[in-house]
Amino acid sequence: MKRPTSSRSARSHPKRTSSPPRSVRVDLKPGEILVAPGVIVMARMGGGGGGFGATTTVTCECTKAEPDRPDCKPKTTTFPGGVSVGCTKSGGCSECKQTTTTTSFGMVMM
Repeated sequence: MKRPTSSRSARSHPKRTSSPPRSVRVDLKPGEILVAPGVIVMARMGGGGGGFGATTTVTCECTKAEPDRPDCKPKTTTFPGGVSVGCTKSGGCSECKQTTTTTSFGMVMM
């Protein structure tokens, strides 16, 4: 038995009002810093001159957007001695939420 077919125009897709979060991973060497809105991460030096470094993940998520056009991406800028990461809005995104997660021997300053 055949199923009834419908045209593409007859099918409706819900409007997309969010996009999956996008993230960037930054590996800091000892002595380097990461600057992000609201937080500064400094990779500390190990005792006896050995270095540990730090791994930081910055995630950007669009929280308010026009239908079918949300997007919020991390933007990385390198400067001598460190890295700066911020979220940039694109598409129809009007608000971005940024989350910073640090692992591996970093020192966090708010």
